[in-house]
Amino acid sequence: MGQVQNETSVSLKPVNSTVATAPDQIHMFNEQKGYGWSFDHPIMITSDGGATWTDVTPQIIENGPNAKTTGYFVNTQTGWTFRLQPEKSVTVYGTQDGGRSWSQLAIVPVKYGDGSMFIAFSDTRHGWFEEMTAGHAKLSGELLATSNGGKTWQRMASSNQQSGLSFDGLLTAQKNGTLWLSGGQGFQGGSGCNWLYKSTNGGKTWSQAILPLSAIHQKETTPIYGPVFFDKKGIVIAHSIIYTSHDGGQTWLVQNTLPLALRGIGAVYDFINKRQGWVMDNGNGTEPSGKVLVLYVTHDDGRSWRKILTNMSLENKYITEIDFVNSKVGWMLYNYNTEAGPKSVISKSINGGRSWEKIK
Repeated sequence: MGQVQNETSVSLKPVNSTVATAPDQIHMFNEQKGYGWSFDHPIMITSDGGATWTDVTPQIIENGPNAKTTGYFVNTQTGWTFRLQPEKSVTVYGTQDGGRSWSQLAIVPVKYGDGSMFIAFSDTRHGWFEEMTAGHAKLSGELLATSNGGKTWQRMASSNQQSGLSFDGLLTAQKNGTLWLSGGQGFQGGSGCNWLYKSTNGGKTWSQAILPLSAIHQKETTPIYGPVFFDKKGIVIAHSIIYTSHDGGQTWLVQNTLPLALRGIGAVYDFINKRQGWVMDNGNGTEPSGKVLVLYVTHDDGRSWRKILTNMSLENKYITEIDFVNSKVGWMLYNYNTEAGPKSVISKSINGGRSWEKIK
C-alpha cells in the first residue's frame, strides 16, 4: 500500500522524573526491570522491582486531552513512543538505551487521529500499529507496519477492504511475526461476537481463528484477550474455557474449564511458560461474599488447578493485571475508588502468589 514516511533526525531527552503514583499497566522483563504507562505518565520504567517508577516520556510530549500517547518496549533497552495527533498524524519516537534518550523516527499520516491505538512488535525491527476512529457505529481503521525499527511505515490493511481489519481489538504479535486481533462485542454484530483473528502475512489479510464455542457462549460478549505462545504452543482463555493450540494457532482445542470460583467475567491470567500460569478473579464467580481473593495456579498447562490461599481481600478492589516473571516473583495491579477518583496500586509476591505486599 506504499511507504508513508522516512526517518527524521530529532534527538530528545526524557522527562526523567520520579512518579508518585502507580502505573495503570505494567510489563516486567525480569525481577528488577520493566515498564509501565498511565494517562499522565505515558512511559515509565522501573529498575528496582516496581518500588519506584521514573517517567521517561520524551520531553516534547504533553499528553493533553486532544492527543494520545502510548508506548511499547520489546526489551529493557529498546522501545517506542507513539503520539497520535488530532491533525491526523502519528509521531514515532525510539530509544535504544531504556529511555535515557529518544530520537524522533517518523511522522506518519493517518486517516482519523481521533480514536485509539494498539501497538505490537515481534522484535526490535518489526512492528505494527493499529489506528481506529472514535466512532462506534461502524469500524473504521487501518494497520501500518515497519520492518526497520520504526524509521519507515507501510499501510498493510484497512477496515474497508475484503479480508482486512474486522474489528477494533487488542493487537498482539508472536516472535515469528504472526499477528492476532482479539476482543469482544466488536462491530460486526450478530451472534458469535467474541473474536480472535489471525494474520500470517504481516497484517495484509486476516482470517478468523475458530474456537469451539458452545451455542450459549456464541451469544455472549465476554472479552477474549490476546493468546500467549511458547513456540508453537498457544493458550487463550475465554468464557471460563481454556483453549490450547499445538500448531502455532492454526487449530484450537478445549483444554479444560476454569475452576467454578473463576467463572465470572472478571478473570485475569498470566502464563510464564507453556505449563505454569495463574488466574485471579474479581469476585464475579461463586466464592462466598465475593470478597476473598481467588488465586489458582496450574503446572500442567491448565489441565488441573490448585487454589492458593492468600493474604489479600478483594473488598473495594478491582484487579486489572497480574504479571509473573518466574515461578516465585509476580506483580498485581488493582484499582480502588477514592474521593479524588480511582487509584492504581501495585502489590508484589515473592512466593508464587501466596502472599502479597503493597509496594506502590
